[in-house]
This record gives sequence, structure tokens and C-alpha cells, in this order.
Amino acid sequence: MSIVGLEIAKRALSAHQTVLDVIGHNVANVNTEGYSRQKVDLASTDPVSIPVINKYKPFASLGTGVKVLQIQRIRDDFLDSQKRDVNLDYGTWSQQAISYEMVEGIFNEPSDSGIIANLNKFWNSWESLAVPDPSSSGARSNLASQATILANSFQVTRDQLTDLQKNHNADINSTVEKINAYADQLGILNGQIVEAESSGYANDLRDKRNVIVSELAQLVNVQYYEDSYGSSTVAIGGAFIVADRNVNHLATESNSKNSGFYDVIWKDSTKLVSITGGELYGLIEARDTNVPKFINYLDDVASQLITSVNDIHKQGYASDGSTGYNFFSGSSARDIHVTEEIKYDPSKISASSRADNIAGNGENASAIANVRNALLMDSNTTSMDQYYQNIISQLGVDTAEAGTFMETNDSLIRQLDNQIQSMSGVSIDEEMSEMIKAEHAYSAAAKYIQVVKNMLDVLMGIV
Repeated sequence: MSIVGLEIAKRALSAHQTVLDVIGHNVANVNTEGYSRQKVDLASTDPVSIPVINKYKPFASLGTGVKVLQIQRIRDDFLDSQKRDVNLDYGTWSQQAISYEMVEGIFNEPSDSGIIANLNKFWNSWESLAVPDPSSSGARSNLASQATILANSFQVTRDQLTDLQKNHNADINSTVEKINAYADQLGILNGQIVEAESSGYANDLRDKRNVIVSELAQLVNVQYYEDSYGSSTVAIGGAFIVADRNVNHLATESNSKNSGFYDVIWKDSTKLVSITGGELYGLIEARDTNVPKFINYLDDVASQLITSVNDIHKQGYASDGSTGYNFFSGSSARDIHVTEEIKYDPSKISASSRADNIAGNGENASAIANVRNALLMDSNTTSMDQYYQNIISQLGVDTAEAGTFMETNDSLIRQLDNQIQSMSGVSIDEEMSEMIKAEHAYSAAAKYIQVVKNMLDVLMGIV
């Protein structure tokens, strides 16, 4: 009996030492990102049969102590799955919101130097030339200057939008590199977890893997699966990027049909990756859809301005009676310029509608000034000025919408983090309470050893 008693005490000391070690590990990681609280599950060991003086039941079961059943990782897989889904949406909208804010900064409306202000100055300059003195060299020079400023504002705005596309393209490449780096880490962790769990526990490794998968879900649409051996498979659009220790990398490839911008492909097969969400999707949408939409809007206004002004200007007469001059060159916001003839010789501005009264006739200038109110855009329902105002309004709506979706998902992430923290996070108060219980149990086991020792001493004394 005394030998059994010593074994019981030894098991109790070992079990509660493990409990104390795990509590210490929890407390040490109270501020570690992604750490899941761990808990020791204890169970009684198998009893032994001993003879007793009882004619009906000659044997009785005697307990043999306690053992560590498992070191449990407190985690809710469903909450983790929900967070991955929300991370995906947050990644999608955060990149689009950032892009729209950059587009707003490029248009910089309303401002004294924006296209709206420069359009107004341009139209006003035509009105000032039309009356009272169409032959005024000062009014002509001012018009040429204002037209040059307007054309330049179109070009600069468009160039900046194109540069933004290029920045998004570079970000797509760096995001692919980040995804590949995460995939490599997951492949390594899968191997470590399988090896560790073949003979023990891999709770901390599982936490590391969970953090990486969560980060990966913000970058791209991933599907995540675990097998019974502790390994995992991560897929994008149904094709695996990580399967156990095997990793299938992504790559980028220039697409000559899309301005040389990158397509995202599977490195081993060169097939396009099915990207439907996350930061990578948000960047692709911003580069290929959102920014080009406003480039096209800008080109529409510039193209209509070039055509409308030139059509009227060619019919008028310059100061020397010559005619047939274009006022603008180019075909879009990319290449709109004031023609060399007008820019360097404002007398070539065709303000008159008649060849026989050039000096006192400003009817052609007045006709061009009236273009500002002509319904030439949107199937002849909107003026150029109003169309441009609508562009800015649409940009505001798009920016607000993306920002709202981003903030909504950010709020959901915080809610899920709170739920995960409530379940899996470390509470110092709870750990201290458990530590006191484990400490008392450990002390009692140590005291029990002393009692057994004393009994053995008495027994040995009798012998």
C-alpha cells in the first residue's frame, strides 16, 4: 500500500507541475498575437484490484492517482472561419477605398487649380474676347494662356491616374510575393505540426499557422482545410497553393493586351489564378476597373472639348483674315494641347465669324463661349461642365461606398476578435485562480509523500 501511495503522490506532483507549467506559459503569452489559451485536462489513472475480507466481494478497486489526459488548445474553428471570411472582404474594400481616396486627391476638387476652375476661366476668357474688343491682344494672350493651363490640367490629371495604375500594378506584384512567403511558412509549419503531434502536442505551432492563414485570407480568397494528422491544405479558386508540405507558388506575368500590366498566374502551369477577393482582388479591380473608369470619363470631356471648340474655331477668322485653324490638338486628356499656331501667335485665334469685319466681330468667340452650356455629353443631355461635375460626384459616391464597406468589415473584425479573445484569450485573474488551486494540490501531494514516508518508517521500525 505504501508503495502505491508513493506512486500516487508522484503522479500527483507530475500532473500538477504540468498544470502549473501550462499556467505559466499562458501568463507569459497574455499579449502574444494569436495565442490560444491552453488547459490541462486531468483524469484518474486505472485502478488496481486488492483483496478484501468480504465473502460477497473478495476484491476492491483502489485508485492509483491522476494523469495528464491532454493539453487542450482552447479555440473555436467556426470563429476562425468567420474571421477569414470577413478579412477577405476587408482586404477587398480597403484597397479600393485607398485607391479611390488617391483618385480624389488627384482630381483635387473643388480647388482653385482644379479642372472645374480652369474650365470656368477658359469659358470666361472666350466671353472676355467676344466683347467689347475682339481684336484685343491682351484678351487673346489671356485666352491662349488659360487654354494652355486647362490643357495642362487635363494632361497632369490623366498622367497621375496612369501613374496610380502603375503603382497598383507594383503593389500586385509585391502582394503576390507576400502570398508566396506565407505559403512557404505554412508548408514548413505543416511538417512541424505533423511531426510534433505524432508524439505530443503542437498547440503553439497551430497558433502560428492560424495567424498566417488569417493574414493570407486578407490578401486573397483562400479555402482552408485540416486533415486528421494535423496538416492543412490551402486552396485559391479550387487549386492548392499549400498541400501538406508542398507549395505551389504564384507568379506575375506581363499582359501586352492590358498595357503590360501583370496577370497573376500559377508558376508551375502559367494558368491564370481565379482571384475573387482580398487585397489582391481589390488592387486588380482598382487598376483595371476603377481608375480606368475615371480616365475614360476624363478623356470623354477632353475629347468633346477638343472637337466642339475646333469645329467652331475652324469656321472663324483670325486677325489677319486667315481661317481653318484648329484651336486644340490631340484627341483625349492624354495629348490635349493648344496648337502651336495659337500658343505662339494669339492673333490666330479666330474670334470673328466674318472676313469683312474682323476687328469688331466677336461672334465666333461668343459661339465658342456658349459651348459651355451646350448639351453635348451623355447622349446630348448634359453640358461638359455638368458632366465633369457628375464625374466628381460619382467619385465621391464610390469613395464613400468603399469606405463604408471597409469600416463595416473592420467593425466586424473587431467584434470577432473580441469573441475569439473571450474564448481563447488569457485572463490573468482566471490563471491566478487556477494557479492557486494547482499550487494547493501540488503542496498537498508533497505533504502526502511525507505522510507515506512516516508510515514506512514506522513499518520498518516494527520489522
